[in-house]
Amino acid sequence: MKLLLNICLITALLAVIACENIPKETETVKRYFDVDSLISGAIQKTLQNKDSLQINKIVEIDGEEEQKNFYLNREGLENEMRLFRIMNLNNPALAFSYNSEESDNRLGYRLKTTENQTGIISLSVTKKENAQVLEALFSEQNQIYYTSRQLTLMIENGKIQSFEMTGKQKMVFKDTIHYSMKGIITN
Repeated sequence: MKLLLNICLITALLAVIACENIPKETETVKRYFDVDSLISGAIQKTLQNKDSLQINKIVEIDGEEEQKNFYLNREGLENEMRLFRIMNLNNPALAFSYNSEESDNRLGYRLKTTENQTGIISLSVTKKENAQVLEALFSEQNQIYYTSRQLTLMIENGKIQSFEMTGKQKMVFKDTIHYSMKGIITN
């Protein structure tokens, strides 16, 4: 009985020691500029001490323009920024897919392959004093349609100032549609 108790005690002690030595998950290596963290921080700072923001949004489709002012809470701003989170190149499937170029105030990435370019073709981050401008070119093509869009996000003093998307879409047997959307935070 005493032997059984000692074996149980030793087993429990070894189990506790083994649990403490389990290696922790390592953080994902960020090969490219961390767009996701920048956007999350900008959303946080933009909404700091505010329940909502006023946005002036201008949408144009094939020359017809509509403008509207409305208020966004955190969830609404997260939804608006969801489109811009596709700029994030730090996806394991995209590792080593982009060439990078860096200058004093600009960091740029371009897709290496020239054939079948789909997804994020290029991303650039330009820093000017207290401002950062993120620009990305996105393209997708299959047998039914082709689409390309240029995304621009302006962040000043850590806060989102404006965001813009311009692009075109061509579907089989249909005309090409040109569109643009611009959102400006007014308060």
